Parts: sequence; structure tokens; C-alpha cells
Amino acid sequence: MSRDYFDGIDRFLEFAYTNKLDDSFISCPCRKCENRYSFPRAAVRKHLYSCGFFKKYKNWTNHGETYAFLSGEQGYETFENSTVGDDMVGMISDALRNQHTSTSVGNDERIPNDPQKGPDGATAAYLKLLENANTELYPGCKNFTSLSFIVRLLHMKVLHKLTNKTIDKFLEFYHEAFLEALNLPNSYNEAQKITDDLGFTYKTWDACPRSCMLFRNEHANLDAYVVCGESRWKMTITRSKTGKKRAKLMSWHADGRTNDGVRRHPADAPTWKKFDRRHVRFASDIRNIRLGLASDGFNPYGTMSITHSTWLVVLVVYNLPPWLCMKQSFFILSLVIDGPKGPSDKIDVYLQPLIEELLELWNEGELTFDASTNQMFQMHVALMWTINDFPAYANLGHRRFLPSDHKFRKDRVSFDGTWEWKSKPKPLSGSELLNQIESEGILTQYKIFDLKEVQVPDGYASNISRRVRLDDTSIGGLKSHDNHILMQQLIPIAIRKALPKKVVEPLIELGNCFRQLCSKVNRASDLEYLEDRFVVTLCHLEKIFPPSFFDIMEHVAVHLAEETLIAGPVQFRWMYPFERFLLTLKQYGRNKAHPEASIVKGYLMEDCMNFCAQYLNDVETKLNRPARNNDSGDSMGRGVGENTTFHLDDREWIQAHRYILFNTSSVAPFITKMPRADDHQIQLEHFETFHAWFKDRVQLLLSTSNATFSEEIDKLAIGPHTIARRFSGYVINGFRFRVKSIDDNRSTQYSGVALKANTLSYASRKDKNPRVGPVYYYGWLTDIVEIRYTNDTKYVMFKCDWIDNIHGKNEDAFKFTLVNFNHLLYREDQATNEPYILASQAEQVWYVPDPTEPDWQVVIKMAQRGLYDMHSDDPQIDPYLSQQLEENIGLQDEDIGWVREGEEGDIIDEDV
Repeated sequence: MSRDYFDGIDRFLEFAYTNKLDDSFISCPCRKCENRYSFPRAAVRKHLYSCGFFKKYKNWTNHGETYAFLSGEQGYETFENSTVGDDMVGMISDALRNQHTSTSVGNDERIPNDPQKGPDGATAAYLKLLENANTELYPGCKNFTSLSFIVRLLHMKVLHKLTNKTIDKFLEFYHEAFLEALNLPNSYNEAQKITDDLGFTYKTWDACPRSCMLFRNEHANLDAYVVCGESRWKMTITRSKTGKKRAKLMSWHADGRTNDGVRRHPADAPTWKKFDRRHVRFASDIRNIRLGLASDGFNPYGTMSITHSTWLVVLVVYNLPPWLCMKQSFFILSLVIDGPKGPSDKIDVYLQPLIEELLELWNEGELTFDASTNQMFQMHVALMWTINDFPAYANLGHRRFLPSDHKFRKDRVSFDGTWEWKSKPKPLSGSELLNQIESEGILTQYKIFDLKEVQVPDGYASNISRRVRLDDTSIGGLKSHDNHILMQQLIPIAIRKALPKKVVEPLIELGNCFRQLCSKVNRASDLEYLEDRFVVTLCHLEKIFPPSFFDIMEHVAVHLAEETLIAGPVQFRWMYPFERFLLTLKQYGRNKAHPEASIVKGYLMEDCMNFCAQYLNDVETKLNRPARNNDSGDSMGRGVGENTTFHLDDREWIQAHRYILFNTSSVAPFITKMPRADDHQIQLEHFETFHAWFKDRVQLLLSTSNATFSEEIDKLAIGPHTIARRFSGYVINGFRFRVKSIDDNRSTQYSGVALKANTLSYASRKDKNPRVGPVYYYGWLTDIVEIRYTNDTKYVMFKCDWIDNIHGKNEDAFKFTLVNFNHLLYREDQATNEPYILASQAEQVWYVPDPTEPDWQVVIKMAQRGLYDMHSDDPQIDPYLSQQLEENIGLQDEDIGWVREGEEGDIIDEDV
């Protein structure tokens, strides 16, 4: 060896220890170790002196140099002519970097200085993956390698829920068709081993039948009783960090969030910020992980006749943006506790391994590769909070949450016969709450009103009409989300005229409060006001219902606004995403003899494929597949269902063309130049003839003044073709619309349309000073038409039956908007009518029949699905209709008093 070689080794070690302590361990790049083992500085120097560098290690990615794969000079061969470009080598490196680039090894676990001869089992699997990543699928194939093909096949299995047997048949068919020329496994069992090779594994422990302990660590050799299928792994979080395409998203909470005081994400909440101030070291690295923990049980079988309860513990990563962090693809299935009985109050025993791991990740961390910066860093993890359903508990009142001078505090007759002088209780810390936790049973009961004929938009709720049993007037099978729809939307409509106003108002107000609470966006001032409204509303309910009605399920509403004020929007802390996740996991349990094992295997396969899909080029995944109401970001939207061509008659041609002219910005100067008059009748004549005047005006200017206009003006002046295209459905603005004629035969409703338009309003025909202001118009969608101009310019128009706002629209005493389709704006189809609007202007509503007025329907507005307003100066906050409850109502003859007058009595709290 030359002196220059020894000097080069010293310079290499100086570079490798640039940001490390001198006694740190680093991976050894000698020919025998090949970065598989870690040693202190002196041992690495000794190995390099005697063995030299292994030849393929020219890019020092394990020692701080910039990460660069897929360059033919840097180690492993790649296909330069690959048209697919699946980055299999990068996938392997990111998945197994921590496993084959060891962190430091403790003093009692140090590997001897003499390198081992030959690879161990894990390293052999690693090298086999690299070999498959560079082996042609068949001789001469440049589009796929053996590994990329099997990854794509398994990805399709997960995406389309194919069975194991189907994959077996596919592989058998491929081998038969290509006469064994393929470099592929022979069966699914061989193919699915990729999950183990990439590190997607799990462990199982035996549990005592009484759930008092787990047989692990020092108890591992004791006799086993009931097998507890439980999957836990630290490296899942590490892999979610190292995926190249997703690594940057893990820092979104710090460098991608708009910090304007509006609560859109848990990072906007005071709890997050207080945590950062209290734990400065943790907050100093924005890549550290913040988790939420949810647990729930379910029956993995498809029939309720089998009593079986499987419990899961799921982790959610809050570093991600709001449109990703609650997606199932980013959930971490941490524990699976098998049945047939649930763990009940002994779940803490099963949580011990997870708690130990979280403590280790909090205190010591895990050395992790960040693909966005090509650096290794010490990742720490914090558990922010848990997500659970509420237990039932006691009889509770709400007057102590009112201001000290509120009149309800002295109202004995309307409440429980006592004055309330206690102050609002102080919020308890976590340690204080531990001393007060008591578990009670839960009682659930559903009430009924007429829902059989209700049509809701698809995906808005379950098909509630199918849940109604008319024979015994009951509802069964509702999900918790359906109960929210009932409380916030449908029950207020049903009770408006069925109960006295003083009973209806607080019930409607309660639903309105929950609508505001569940908004995606909230301001602190709105939540502070909402907290007060919850208290007043519940106090009004105390005057109506007996004390036994108010258990924890009713009382908890007092605290929900405060929790949202502290921890951020409720969408990141409620159970709905996890309940849907349970349904997904239930579909994995195809082996009914071992449902938990099937669930674990199915989840690991999907988790592995979600990771691998980042390295597949131009492949549909669960994250990039188009949403149901996806319009591809095009303002034109897209048609769905059948489409046909037809001829526009003269009336339709004028109506559509004229509306397009009046709603095109480039035509606005012509509208202002057209001769106008104050008389209402003359303005109507100008409106009717504008399209003809516009065409003549453009032609006149072109012929007399040599004026030039944009291409848009030229084509608009000529007018549209008479041949148009008709659709039965259309997706635009995140809404799915469907014509009324189809809705009439469906159980769902998509034909409700609303338009917010600036309208010139006259008080009468003699009014000389009309006012311009925004007015909402409501109607049914009757036709969807695509109008074409020259140069193939297209406009999609919605033709609607519009309500007459004077006679067909009303607002009742509870601020509900009602419409009557017996009073249409246009009774005859004339050329002067305006039935068309641009599809891009349409908002979606749905209508619920009024239970007391058969001709009237209540309007409910739809919010756009999957829309997150993250940067708006004026964020669109869901409407909140306050009922203005009258707190100074005196007792009337029909008021109910809960206390006998003329006698003093004792108030007791006793189970009945």
C-alpha cells in the first residue's frame, strides 16, 4: 500500500467523523464488512488498511456524502434504456438503509474486530433483492426487471383486492405462456416474501387467558396459553420518513403551513405550540414525529351471530398535511389483539410493548434516513393524545359553567330545585385525570321519525331510508356518522312544527353548535363564542328533560368547544376515519379460521405496496387515484354517464348564447357601451336583443375603424354551432350533478342546484332606483348541454327549473330556507327566459320534504368534498345559524316545573 492510500483513508475518516464524536461507531466500508457492521474509528482504519474499500462503494452515502443511486458508475447496474424507470434500487436502499447501515452498537453488543466471513441471513436477502432489481424479466426485456414486475403485480392485488388464488393463477399462466423464460416466482407465497425482505414484519406474543400479562422478555419461556396476534414495529415510522416522494411532507407542519391564526390543523392549536415551548429539544428538529393513538374493537366476521371481538391500536402521524394525515394509507397498525373476547379494562397489559417502544423513541430516538435532504438524523417520537369513544357516567348539570351573574343560577323551579353557586370547574391535567377515571356501561338507544322517503347525496350518509323499519317504527344499523347527520340536519327539520318553540329552539341550536364544531376551519373567537352557546343551550335542555337524561354523553358537549380551541379541528381527533379503517381491515380477514392473522398479513402487504408504489413510475395508487368527484382540476369539468348529440332550436340557441355573453369578462365593455335607459321595460328589451346588437357592433367596428379584437370576441360574435352535446351527469367544482329525470328513479339525489348571482332588484315597476346585490336562486337540474363555438371552444351549460324567489322561496322562524317547486320562475319556455347557467357557477344543494307542508322542501347546502382552504385571506368557514335563544322568558302557564311548590323537599341522586 502506498503512503497516498493511507493518507486517503485518514481523509475519509475525517470526513466521516465531521459531525460525530470521536468515540462514535460508523459502518465499515471494507471489502469484508461492506457497510454491514459498525466499529469505532480505530477498528475501521485497521480494516481498511488490511482489506481495502469494497469496489462498488464509490459514493459515500453511508458516511455523509450526497445520496445518488441509479448512476451506472455508483455500484449496481441499471437499465439505461428503461422506459418505465421504476427505481427499485432506490426503494431497497430506502427500506433497508437503517438495517444495513447500523447505528451505534452498545459496549456489551460490539461486533468483534475480525469481520465475519460471508453474509448473514438478512444480508443475503438484501443482496438477493438487489440482484432481482437488476435482472431482466426475460432475456432482452428493457421495461421490467424481475423485482419491478412482481412489485407491480402485488400492487395491483392490493389496489383491486385480488385474492391469493388469483395471483397464483396469474403466475401459473405467465410461466405457461412464456415457457418458463420468466424470472418470476412460481406462487403468491413466494412472491409475498418481499414484504419480509423489505422489513415489513411483525412479532407475536402469548397472553394469559385473563389478560394479566404477556409472555415476553424474562417471561418468554413460560408456558403459553392463548396466542395474541400482535404486530408492532418501530421501523414503520422510519420507512414512512425515508420514502423519497413523501419525506418532505413530514415537515409540512412547520414549513408548509399558513400561520394566520386560523385553526386548520393540530399544528395551529395552542396544545401543539405549548408542547414546542415545553420541549424545545424535540421541537428543534421539525422532522420529529407527532402521533395520535386510537383504539377500537370490531367483529372480523361478516355475521353478528358469531360473538368475537378483535381489538386494534392505530397510530396517526400528525406531521402530514390535513388532506393526508387521516388517510388510511398513512395509518400505522401498531397492535392487533385477537379474540374471541376483547381486552376490556386489561388493555394496558397489551399496550406495554407499545408504551416501552414509544418511551424509547421519545428518550433515545432512532437513527433514520431523510431522503429529502440525503441525511441521517436521530428521529424522536411524541404521542400527543389518544382518540376514543366516550363512556357513560352519572347525572350532570351545566349551570355552573354559566357566568356568575346569570339568571339560571337562581332558577330553582326550572331545574333541580337548588341554586347553583359553584364556579366553573378548573380543567384538569393528565395526572389529575388519572385519579378520577372510572369506567361505566354504555347505553345506546335510537329514536324515530319519518325518514323513509329521504334522498341524500351519495357518500353524504348511509342510505338512511333502508335503515327505517316501518313495521315496528324503528331505525337499525346506523353508523355514528349517520347520527351526526340526523342531529345536525334531519331532526331539526322534522321537529320544527311538531313541538313547542321553546323545546324546538334549543334542540335546533344544539345541532347548529355541532355543525360549527365540526367545521374544517375555525377561528378562536368563533370557538370561544361556541363554548358559551353550548352551555346556554344545555341549560335550556335541562329545563325540558329530567335530570336522569344528562349523563356524560350530553354533558361532554360543554367541553368539546374548549378541546377544539386547545387541540385544533375535530377531524383529526374523532373516530370516523378509524372506524372506516376497521372495515378495510375486516375485508382482509378472508381466512375465517384465523381472522387476525389474515388481517395482519393483508395489512403488511398493503403497507409494503404503499411504500413500493413511490418508486413505480406512472402507476395508479390509492393516493393518486382520481377521487370520485374528481374534475381533473379543469374548470370545464367532465361528463359522466351517457352523452348524445342533438340540434339546438332557435330558442335554446338564443338562451344559451346570450347567457354566455353576459357572463364573459371580455364582453363586459360592450355591455356598458350599449345604449341604456332607466325605464325597466326598455332595459328588458335591451337584454333580449343584446346578442344581435353585439354581433352587429363587432362587425361594424371591424369594417369602419380597422379595430382588432381578441379571438374570443370574434368567435362569440359569430355565435355557437347549432349542434350540441347532451350529458346525463357532470362533475365540476368538486360536485357530482345528475339530471332530475334520473334522480327520480334513484335513492340518492344529485340534481339540486344553487346559483349566487348579483341581481338588479326592483321594488316595483315604477322603481327608478333598483339595487344590485347577491341573491341565491334554487332549482332542479333538467339538462346538461355542451355548447361549441368556432376553434372548438366549449362551454358547458346547466339548464334548470328555477324557483320564483317571490312566491316560491321562504325562510321560516328557525332560519331554514324552504322552496316550493309549484312556483317556478318560468312557466313557459320562451326565448326571453334564462334557464341556463354556466356549469362552473353551480353550487350543489339537496332538498328534504317538509313534514308538515307537503309542497315545500327544505334546502341543505353541500360542501365540496376533499377541499382544504389552506392559504385564503378569508377562509370559508361553515355557516353557523344561531337560534338567539331567549334567556329572559318568564314562566308561563304551560311551563313545566320540576319542584313541588309550597313544600321544602330533599333532592336525592339514586339509581332507579
